[in-house]
Amino acid sequence: MTKIIHMNICRGYRFEHIYFEWYNYSGPCFLRRKDDVPKSQQFRPMRDYKALARWESMSAEEQEKFRVY
Repeated sequence: MTKIIHMNICRGYRFEHIYFEWYNYSGPCFLRRKDDVPKSQQFRPMRDYKALARWESMSAEEQEKFRVY
C-alpha cells in the first residue's frame, strides 16, 4: 500500500482589519488573530470582502508587504 502525503503551502496576510490565508486555488480563509484558527464561514461582513478586494487590486509586490508568513 502506497502512502501519499499532501502538503498545502499557503500565505498568511494581515491587511487593514482582516487576517487571512490566501490559497491560489480556493481564495481566502479568514483567521482569528490570536490563534490562527479559521473563522466560521457562515457569516462574513461585507467590510471584510471590501478590504479583501482592495488587497487584491494591489500589485504582487505591494501584497507581499502585508505578508505575515
